[in-house]
Amino acid sequence: MEAILARSLTKLFDRLPVLDGASLSVPEGQRLVVFGPTGVGKTTLLFILAGLVRPDAGEVSLFGTKASGNGRFIPPEARSIGMVFQRALLWPHMSALQNVEFALCQSLLSRLERRRKALEALALFGVDGLASRRPDTLSGGQIQRVALARSIVASPRILLWDEPFTGLDAATRNVVAACAVDFMQKARTTLVAVSHHLEDAGALLAKCVRMEGGRIVPLA
Repeated sequence: MEAILARSLTKLFDRLPVLDGASLSVPEGQRLVVFGPTGVGKTTLLFILAGLVRPDAGEVSLFGTKASGNGRFIPPEARSIGMVFQRALLWPHMSALQNVEFALCQSLLSRLERRRKALEALALFGVDGLASRRPDTLSGGQIQRVALARSIVASPRILLWDEPFTGLDAATRNVVAACAVDFMQKARTTLVAVSHHLEDAGALLAKCVRMEGGRIVPLA
């Protein structure tokens, strides 16, 4: 089954096309990295898939259900998506643990179970020892790993990661990516990540495509 099927997505900002007929197909459980320089529409693509931006034309289907297009729109909170933004956007007044727990605030889990799952997510990315610390006391790489933990804690069916390894050196990236791949393989989670760096695709054992001219093309 196709976890994500996007057809002919178009998005204009100030009457200029950022996406110009972009199409994407990602089978369930596949990991895909969209590669390309700044300004080619990679983040806009993720925002449309997440439901944070509505396309001007085209449609998105998730697991066979139309999520946007032709007058239909499923809001972000109903799409079972975990997202990492270019900037981690952690709540500054919350600890690392509280930031991850916040992603479970709409769940029916008990407070104790939410805490347990949040600690497990932090441990997956090697930052459970920082659970009580606030973002302003963490390094950029530590903040990024907390954001990654937050994205997976609710066990979403789809992960959308925007430059997920920002602030991590190559060795740490490879360790973090290996842990993430193990999690995604076990959970059959689908990933679309965008990056400037081809090495990220290798670390995630992911297929790679390129975005140029507002469209997605095979990597030459």
